[in-house]
Amino acid sequence: MSDLRKYGEAQTIYFPLIDFGTNDFESTPVSFSTGGGDSKVSKNGGAFANTANDPAHEGEGIYSLILSSTETNAANLVVTVVDASTAKTWEDQALIIDTYGHGSAQHEFDLDSTRVNIGSVTGTTVGSIADFKATGFSTFNAATTTVDVGKISGDSVAADNLELDYDGTGLARANSTIGTVTAVTNKVTADVTAISGDSVAADNLELDYDGTGLAKANSTIGTATAVTNQVTANITAVTGTTVASVADFKATGFSTFDAATTTVDIGKINGSAAAATLLGLVYAGGAVTFTVNTVTDSGDFTLTSVSASTANDTHNDQFLVFTSGSNTAVARSITDYTGATKRCTFTGTALKGDAPFPATVAPADAGFIIGLLRGTN
Repeated sequence: MSDLRKYGEAQTIYFPLIDFGTNDFESTPVSFSTGGGDSKVSKNGGAFANTANDPAHEGEGIYSLILSSTETNAANLVVTVVDASTAKTWEDQALIIDTYGHGSAQHEFDLDSTRVNIGSVTGTTVGSIADFKATGFSTFNAATTTVDVGKISGDSVAADNLELDYDGTGLARANSTIGTVTAVTNKVTADVTAISGDSVAADNLELDYDGTGLAKANSTIGTATAVTNQVTANITAVTGTTVASVADFKATGFSTFDAATTTVDIGKINGSAAAATLLGLVYAGGAVTFTVNTVTDSGDFTLTSVSASTANDTHNDQFLVFTSGSNTAVARSITDYTGATKRCTFTGTALKGDAPFPATVAPADAGFIIGLLRGTN
């Protein structure tokens, strides 16, 4: 086993001497022949030479030997303490010493210092901390007890990007991806009682999303400038009838929407296509308008109308509908029509009830005649 001593410095080594021929320490001080070869040293496996100093007894059979700085300027030393006289006094002794703290020592690192004096890093000469950091290695600031990391896993770019990510500059992770989350454990849930310090806002958010509903009386929706993800459908049949165009679709009696004029053409009213057609005539000017002129009785009166026909029986079986007077909204079927006088004759129970009209027809009552519907209402 070797002893460890600093390179190139005077060292005092300690060792025991055993009384010759026994197992006891040589406790009686012995005399050494100065320069007589009782103690020698070999450096780095070289020839043995007398030591500059003789061993000295420290007591209880323990001796010491001072090695000079010249004698310790080697990687390893072998020291022998052998009685050179004919009648030996002690058993032969040898000590093996390794050195440290020098480039030529057995161990270059200086155990007496907490710092490493680095002259080069991966072959690059460094003379200062700045030079050291320039190589991309980490540096320690003793004043602030902080480490400036120069590389991560040997990559200085990774260290720079880590700095960008956490110094507020931000890092664009163009080539980074986040894996698919298959399970979430240790989830944290919280009952939010306020939003931006407002508990009412938290309560309203709950109402809006728990199915209760929230009346947003003071909220407005901005003007939509564009609509994306519209849903359109290509309808090929309606109630089993094949349709290939808007005209076909309308022919089925359904309403159609004209995107160019943003209008709806109503095809049916309460399921009746005839009712829709009738409504169209009334409001588009297609119906014959009239005003009552003279009244013979409730089932017989003449009309004042520029649009009523002058031909007999033209309006037979068509409907006269009042829009003013006591019979407003009442419709009756014309039994006979005289064109010269524009006289309309009605029979009882033309639609329903025992009399043609529920109230007395008076001059100036107005309405229109429609020639599409027939039957009872």
